[in-house]
Amino acid sequence: MRQAKTHAYRTTILIVILLGSLLYVGCGGAGTTQSQQQPGLTSSNGSVTASSVPYEKNVDFDLSSSTSISPQATFTLSNQGNDAIVMPAMVVSGNSALNRSSILYPLQSLKDEQFAMATWQFMVKNTQHYCEAGAPGDPNDLTIEPMRLLNGFGGMCCDQGTRVLNWLWQGAGYKARLVTMDFHTVPEIYYAGAWHMFDSDHMVYYLQLDNKTVASVADIIANPYLVERTADADGNDPSGYSAQLMASQYAASTPSYSTNDYSVQQTYTLQPGQSFSINYANIVPVFQGAFAEPFIPPAATGSFDWNLDYANSGWGSLTTSNSGVTTFNSNSSVFLTNSTHSPGYVIYALSSPFPVISLQVNGLVNLESSNAMVNAYFSTDGVTWSTAFPLNSAIGTPTQTSADLSSVAAGQYTYFVKLELAGDSLNTAQVANVHIVTEFQDSIYVFPNLVPGQINHLTYQDWSASTADHNVTISLTGQ
Repeated sequence: MRQAKTHAYRTTILIVILLGSLLYVGCGGAGTTQSQQQPGLTSSNGSVTASSVPYEKNVDFDLSSSTSISPQATFTLSNQGNDAIVMPAMVVSGNSALNRSSILYPLQSLKDEQFAMATWQFMVKNTQHYCEAGAPGDPNDLTIEPMRLLNGFGGMCCDQGTRVLNWLWQGAGYKARLVTMDFHTVPEIYYAGAWHMFDSDHMVYYLQLDNKTVASVADIIANPYLVERTADADGNDPSGYSAQLMASQYAASTPSYSTNDYSVQQTYTLQPGQSFSINYANIVPVFQGAFAEPFIPPAATGSFDWNLDYANSGWGSLTTSNSGVTTFNSNSSVFLTNSTHSPGYVIYALSSPFPVISLQVNGLVNLESSNAMVNAYFSTDGVTWSTAFPLNSAIGTPTQTSADLSSVAAGQYTYFVKLELAGDSLNTAQVANVHIVTEFQDSIYVFPNLVPGQINHLTYQDWSASTADHNVTISLTGQ
């Protein structure tokens, strides 16, 4: 776990990545470099295909003059290009991001047991025990989707970690299953003509008596000594749980077996004009699931900022639907306005593996009559909408205003935002410079593990095709 530490000073690093080129600017002392204003992360689980090969750029951050990592440190990835970017991330060079493509890609050449071991080690390194992770956007406040578990929480219970390993193993073409017992749930992977169990929750696997072959649950039940002999000097397994008790619980178990289908790829995308920020500072998780354990591992926060520029002729392609609206220029701003006497609207779809803490819609609103209005609405399915959240403005005076949709958005992952423009005459409801700003909860393992006092070698990675417009800016601020 990374602890927040007092920082010696604050500096800002700005690194710009462009397709085929790289500009590096390091930080040596106090100062400020203004990074561009950027937009947010919109995602779509399963509907966007990841490339089979990552797009990567190595990036060095010089923290030689830093004595600690500041709680204010923030990474921001901003898509300045014309194409959606699939699963962008910053990782310590040689490490993987928290998505299946990134985790599996460097493991392709490993033999069966090496592969199973490597995925188990990844889980041990990048998760913590907690029963059970979940948010209101999950059925019964219980998260079962692997991308959400890894990215939105990091802490997970045995059954949740089992699902993540099954997801990884199936993604590499292996048969995998969940083994459920009264006291515990573990995953098994099939190779070399047999099943083998790797328990990331207890950070352990058990060898058969040949001291070579990883045992299955059936092997363990037949010979609980395989568990007993893993005890340390205090009689515990690596998680601190009594090995003797664990052995006796296995011996008394009648397991049930089940398989989930994880063949559908889970992805998310950074749309043109969007940015994605992640913060270093730890928090007590906002979302703790339906049944919180006494020990709650820390989480972190981040934000999306989607800047919707109606001066861009392709603005309509970023909506899921729009009707009864058009654009016009006024006082150096391009406004979206109602083009019919009936209310016009634009709808935007957003999705990510991070549960929403707060959601704001900001914009420059101009109302040309007392009957004109600009409202924001929220929906989880794009069909049933919330009550209106007005973006209030003085009549005839462009006003920067906002609507707070947090009360209906908290805890959700996939949702829709609708802007409605209505008036008794054409072009009387107007909005420009719209930002959809989301604060979210994320795992502490999303933020790269920076080390003060040295140059940090990081890698920018995404899973868009190499021919995509990888015009991405990366900034590290507050450090």
